[in-house]
Amino acid sequence: DTKEKFDYTILENAFGGFRKKKDAVLIFKKLNKFTKKNGTIIVTLLNLYGIFALKLKYFYAVMLVKQNKISNFDNRLNFLTKIFKSHLNYLSKNARKTEKWVLDTILNQNFINITKPCFDFFELKKNLNKNLLIKSTAPKFFVDYIWFKNMNIKKHNDNIFKQLFNQQLNFIDFETRFLFDKLILSSNINKINQIISRIDFDTRINLKDLNKIQQEIKIISKKLNTIVHNNKVSLALNELIKIIIKFKKNKKIPLKTKNFYKLWGIGTHA
Repeated sequence: DTKEKFDYTILENAFGGFRKKKDAVLIFKKLNKFTKKNGTIIVTLLNLYGIFALKLKYFYAVMLVKQNKISNFDNRLNFLTKIFKSHLNYLSKNARKTEKWVLDTILNQNFINITKPCFDFFELKKNLNKNLLIKSTAPKFFVDYIWFKNMNIKKHNDNIFKQLFNQQLNFIDFETRFLFDKLILSSNINKINQIISRIDFDTRINLKDLNKIQQEIKIISKKLNTIVHNNKVSLALNELIKIIIKFKKNKKIPLKTKNFYKLWGIGTHA
């Protein structure tokens, strides 16, 4: 705590780790309190669509570890670092070292157990001070270029939230754009995340859960294919479905993938 006020207050990669919404709201209000009247608050927020690919990569990792009977933590780390090296290299050569990423995400059970962010952009909307203006976002998703001088702060912010809602589908993969489509997949993704949050490396995966994940992934893939046929996301999801089927039949699943390794949501993962 402090009575000093600052030009910039920054909180990076923290809101995604909160389990209780009230705690996150309290911290956001403190950031506001510490910021000068014309100062700037900079935060990173997770998005349900943006973390979807990470959840699927964890699920893929669990199937691999179980099938290859890798029990020791260090052995799992070494094994998964080799598996996901191609994934990280595809994302960017400037991404974190694969080992660090595996530790922070795939082997971070606290993160995996979070089914949806408790403080995302929409929760931010509920807690914005009436004098707080959203200056910019990254990635930028604006498609409505209303002249800013015609708008007060509330109208400006509401316009950004409206565009975010309409464009959030594009957070599912950093290279894929489903232009101006309002398809809502939140319910399907939530169902998958809830099941995955119950799955760990040391207990048997329920066949019912495997079937449900497969079913929901298939629904998402089909819906996306109606927008753009054979899009990158659907190709990756279809490949994962084949991997799940092999796993259920106790057939060897691939250590390398053709499409799935390219799937990366727009988040704060690397």
